[in-house]
Amino acid sequence: MALEKLAAQILTKDLAKGRFTYPGNPDLPHAWAYLPDLARAAEALAEMREDLPVYTDVPFPGYTLSGREMLAALNRVTVRAARLKSMSWLPMQISRPFWAVGRCLLEMRYLWNTAHCLDGTRLEALLPGFRKTPLDIALASALPSALLKGDIQPDQSMTAGQNPGLI
Repeated sequence: MALEKLAAQILTKDLAKGRFTYPGNPDLPHAWAYLPDLARAAEALAEMREDLPVYTDVPFPGYTLSGREMLAALNRVTVRAARLKSMSWLPMQISRPFWAVGRCLLEMRYLWNTAHCLDGTRLEALLPGFRKTPLDIALASALPSALLKGDIQPDQSMTAGQNPGLI
């Protein structure tokens, strides 16, 4: 799931009010991707397409975080600590007959209650120098600057070996 899109629409919509809304079991690990990192990996793989088989499965591992781990990371970068709130699926249930997107989201609801992660072994073998953006920086860049602590610089460049407190 792309961090930026889901974060803006559901997860962090009420972050300024101190609420982190999670649509599933907050104790299960879930796969996340930071879109700029995913795009960098896709570009690097596209540049080596001549050396790859026509069909190659290369999962992008991104981050694997539970809802509680995501909340802890958000609380590291935001001014106001948030608390976990479960998302109500009732509005989608009610709108299901009239809203096609709601029907599709409900079909995929089980994924929020299914632990999963993506194996990055193949990506690491193909792109050994690839480094993902540290989680705190990725989250900070996906949030409005008004929510961020003053010492968080989402646009700072990272040098090898830096680690701003990742999970």
